Amino acid sequence: MSRVQCGCLLLAAGLLAALVAPVEPLRAYGRAVAPGAAASAGAATALPRFALFGWVSPPVESTTAARYAELAGAGFNTAVLAWEDSGHVASNRARLAAARGTGLKLLLLDAAIDVAFGSPAWSAAMDTVASRYRDDPAFLGYYLGDEPPAGSFEQLGHWFDALRERDPAHPAWNNLLGRSVFASRAAFESYVRAYVDATHPAVLCDDQYDFLESGDRLQFVENAAALGAIAREYGLPFWGIVQLVQHLTYRPMTPALLRWQVAHWLAYGAHGIGYFTYWTPAPDPAMNWQPAMIEWGTGARTPWYDTVRALDARVA
Repeated sequence: MSRVQCGCLLLAAGLLAALVAPVEPLRAYGRAVAPGAAASAGAATALPRFALFGWVSPPVESTTAARYAELAGAGFNTAVLAWEDSGHVASNRARLAAARGTGLKLLLLDAAIDVAFGSPAWSAAMDTVASRYRDDPAFLGYYLGDEPPAGSFEQLGHWFDALRERDPAHPAWNNLLGRSVFASRAAFESYVRAYVDATHPAVLCDDQYDFLESGDRLQFVENAAALGAIAREYGLPFWGIVQLVQHLTYRPMTPALLRWQVAHWLAYGAHGIGYFTYWTPAPDPAMNWQPAMIEWGTGARTPWYDTVRALDARVA
């Protein structure tokens, strides 16, 4: 084991100890921004100093001020989208209204953006989408897809450029594929760099779910280290999404293993943590979703809600 690896493991261990220790008063830590971040500097100012969010927001029928206050009560300051989100403007406006006053900022999908670059409707669609949200105080940025393949980066670059031109204060955003999808670390790093070069994002984010019923993939630390190194190379903050809900062949989590994931993302310098998932997705025999922080159907809190709320108080 190298000195760097040993040092990072010791740092992770220290962070893990801090996450289970009594909460101490919060201290302000500054963040230097490298010159390479200048292209996205305006959008970066809209980002939370440290983002905390749960993937899968309340569904349309549960889009209420009380439900968004509950989401914020778990320690979150950011929200992504609902399961199988339609991207309809009426649903987005209802979410923004429900989130006002909670401290939450929303990353929103708008279906109107799905127009090919160079088509006759392109410019008008970009004008419409930007004008709908840019003045809303609860708006954080434009969700442009989960785990995009490299073949989509050219189109994403056009969307990023168009939205940045019309609304420089709010970033476009993707969650990227994690290390386990690629044959090697080099291939993963090439994918991430290609994304950055194509889109000039304000923040990087990916997920790496390592814990299977059959054993561990043993790529979690490699993923966090690689994403963190590229983020520093480009002068960008980065976020990590952790495995919480049992589904497919992913095994049940424990509070200790959840803390382990968060501690390692922090050890490598993450500026945000997301949990997969907050609201349990709709029942699906193929996916075999087990309860997340909020149950599907009943809307009841599970024990994970209090676990994450206590953890977020320390992570913040």
